[in-house]
Amino acid sequence: MTMSIFDYGTTGRPDDAMADILFTAETIIGKSDVTEFYIGRTVDPENAKSRHGADELHLVYKTSSLDFAKKVEDALIDELYGHIKCSNEEDSAAGGTPETFDWCYVYVAVWRKA
Repeated sequence: MTMSIFDYGTTGRPDDAMADILFTAETIIGKSDVTEFYIGRTVDPENAKSRHGADELHLVYKTSSLDFAKKVEDALIDELYGHIKCSNEEDSAAGGTPETFDWCYVYVAVWRKA
């Protein structure tokens, strides 16, 4: 199965955008055929796509600020970490990000029933 990347184009300050981002994420993971999801942050969606091997990668937030991306990732994990379908092992944002990048994305990787 070929994996797709979906870009929702949500930008802005985390406090202003968080309600829309959370609504989008909850809509994605609430689908009955979604069996598992993972919340993460990347500057390279194609690399994240291949690294996870998920069915889809949903880019729910885009920013040029690493601090903003970390805030959104932390907030999403904080809201959704206890969800039965969540496969995040850490309860907060983790992982590194290169020092130079054009865009940093927060994503929801999903796996669907076959």
